[in-house]
Amino acid sequence: MSTDPKQPMQITDQMKSEISNFHQQNIQRYQKFLDEVTPYAGYRWFGTIALVILFMIRIFTVKGFYIVTYPKFDPSLELDIAESEIEEGPSLPTKSDEEFRPFIRRLPEFKFW
Repeated sequence: MSTDPKQPMQITDQMKSEISNFHQQNIQRYQKFLDEVTPYAGYRWFGTIALVILFMIRIFTVKGFYIVTYPKFDPSLELDIAESEIEEGPSLPTKSDEEFRPFIRRLPEFKFW
């Protein structure tokens, strides 16, 4: 291997096999965990409810930032938000005297018709 930082690192067959083995081991560990936990449905529901309650406490203590944290539960929403930020659409007001305008016309109606 070269030590030049400008050269990209070459991935060898040995590295690929090590990565594949590591990935396969993690899959097996995860499946073993799922197999061990499956019979304990009541405990799983209790854990889920406890996590939701902790999440709700976090929302109320931070005072309403659920709009930011909600998309973390839905990856498709997170991707949509990331795309919309790139397009530089309307943004939320940052000062108390600013007005929020969610719909800004790019094309006037008369030009559309």
